[in-house]
Amino acid sequence: MLRLIDVFGVKWQKPHLYEPVATPEKFGVNLITMHPRKVLQHFEDLAEKLGIEIVDEKLGETEFPVKGGLCKVKGTFKIFLDRSESIEARIEILAKALSSFDLENVYLLPYIREVLERSRRSH
Repeated sequence: MLRLIDVFGVKWQKPHLYEPVATPEKFGVNLITMHPRKVLQHFEDLAEKLGIEIVDEKLGETEFPVKGGLCKVKGTFKIFLDRSESIEARIEILAKALSSFDLENVYLLPYIREVLERSRRSH
């Protein structure tokens, strides 16, 4: 059974783990619809290219509960992710964090670029 996922207005169907899905989008081009795990992997790879460390830990068990996000520690950017959050929530955190960087000269798949652009516009 397919379920529609929406991150920053970019929709994709959540298929069975290995089932590829392609759908035309309203943006004037056909964008490949990706499985959320693939989207997450693209964002993790992008963070690595940019020299941003991803800290994947169980968050929210402290006095000050947080869900994650971008911060700078001793001059180094880090993105904190809560491993107990859903893949979709982790994608949203990564998209918000990565959309704040200049990605003009970085090759990104059109679908990934669209998610980042929508994230940038939403905050």
